[in-house]
Amino acid sequence: MYLTELVERWTAISWRSQIAQCLFQDLQSFAALRRTEPECFWQASRLKPSFEVPLRREKNSLSLVYGSAIALKHAPHGHLSARDLAQHLTEQWSLRCSHPVPPPVEVRSAVTLRYTETGWLMLHLCDRALSSWINLAIHHLADGYPTPPLMPTAEKNLTLGDRLWPIQHGHARCQTLRTLMDEMDRLSDRPTHSHHTKNHFALHESTLKLSGWDVQAADPLSLDPVEKALLYELVEVVDHLAEGLAQWHLNPDRSSQMQTSWLKLALGLCDRLQQVDRHSHLFDPHQTAITHRQRQRLLLLTQLILAWILQTGFGQVPAAEL
Repeated sequence: MYLTELVERWTAISWRSQIAQCLFQDLQSFAALRRTEPECFWQASRLKPSFEVPLRREKNSLSLVYGSAIALKHAPHGHLSARDLAQHLTEQWSLRCSHPVPPPVEVRSAVTLRYTETGWLMLHLCDRALSSWINLAIHHLADGYPTPPLMPTAEKNLTLGDRLWPIQHGHARCQTLRTLMDEMDRLSDRPTHSHHTKNHFALHESTLKLSGWDVQAADPLSLDPVEKALLYELVEVVDHLAEGLAQWHLNPDRSSQMQTSWLKLALGLCDRLQQVDRHSHLFDPHQTAITHRQRQRLLLLTQLILAWILQTGFGQVPAAEL
């Protein structure tokens, strides 16, 4: 029952499955409306009918992009233009809030279809959608999960960080990042050096309130490129974990390497955090209280993910197998 509940919760917040399914349904309905077959205006290249495609980042772009434009190649013999298709799908997403974005955020601001001159439709997720996703992930992960299976009953009062003892390597790195944050906060009055250059993006005030941040109207929230890259990778890792759990639930083969691969994913995420630590000079030392709180929330989400992996039982892999 507990495993089934986890599958249901994570399926509900999986960007990959949600958007892929929505896109497929819209394509089918649009084809029916125009009385034409989907193959007349799109081609699936290296993709299964389920449209389960990996995330990637375009060069020089801060947007998340799905695969090779989800292989929406406009066929020359189609009965409609690719621009019309993009406009139709964008309008459909604006009217229907089926994505995991809390209202009243408009879906139009979360999902964007861009038509390229070569005939591909690129699906983007914006910063507002990413912010809302992080808030939902924190809410679901922190919703009273039971004590990890390896934790003695007498130690139930230990903190979340203490419960990460089977992954001491990762826990130590999380604590290193927390120390880094505190140190940066203390040094906030030091002058900015030339190597602290950054390229900020801003999140709207209403988005921050929806995402649980307590901000004032004049408080901007800015992230470094390295921070934003970490957020994106966090989303991608969690998607992989959710899909892995769903597959394991459908085919619970205890002899498989699923347990080991889950821990490797967790340690890989910690490796990414360690890279942030090593390249901390990319952060601006003049951080405000709001940016400090945002980084604390990022660390909290990371620790919750690692704890959740333990609580599902996938942490019971001998360290020698890693």
